[in-house]
Amino acid sequence: MKKFTILATVVVMLAIGVTAYAADQEVRNNRNNQRNNQNHQKDNQSDRGSKGPKLQWEKQLAAKMCNAQTEPIINVRQKIINDVDSGTAGNYWAFDTIHRQIKVWPAGPGKYCATIRYEDSKFQAVAGQRSPGNGGVLTGKERGEFEGGYRGIITGSLLAQPKWRLHGNVGTTDYACNISGNCPGYVSWLGQYFTPGYSFSYDFWGWVYDGGKYGIWINACGADIPTNPACIGNSGDIL
Repeated sequence: MKKFTILATVVVMLAIGVTAYAADQEVRNNRNNQRNNQNHQKDNQSDRGSKGPKLQWEKQLAAKMCNAQTEPIINVRQKIINDVDSGTAGNYWAFDTIHRQIKVWPAGPGKYCATIRYEDSKFQAVAGQRSPGNGGVLTGKERGEFEGGYRGIITGSLLAQPKWRLHGNVGTTDYACNISGNCPGYVSWLGQYFTPGYSFSYDFWGWVYDGGKYGIWINACGADIPTNPACIGNSGDIL
């Protein structure tokens, strides 16, 4: 999955790194912080691609990982257009169209567990940019699909009147990003449901980009979440 400016109301509890702008601003910002720490991992993993370790993202986003005993209190679908994606070189390399499902369950007093699942999402590379795995320069012909997502614990309070509906489809959000990473249309989904001052602690994040003949890139948590063996780090490239 990016780079952004963190919202003033967000308290980042983990320094995560690299990824697709396709993720939430909080996720993208965290992954950017981790990007430089994972660059050395890429050198050792660049040949893994589709033949190497598989990212078990579906298991990590299952309801049981949130110890769900009830139906989610938030269960919505969202489409995002004109999002911009970043890679291990620190640059933005593609524009994304995202389809994702957001689910939230109670996880104790003042705490909530969330899974954000991306499926049927697409990327289109930008000519002249470094590839996401930093293996070369893109021609702009590279395109494909990606899937994955993230899971974590929210500490805070729900808004008495949420800004978005709690169930169903919340529509399309146009981030209106440019290749420099400016996204004037960005909207934080967390801010639509939680009062200012909430925090988000990540337990997992990761995406698999499938470019067909252009390769496969895995962008996932690694040393930033050492307690989760599903965090296999970055590998492969789109080029």
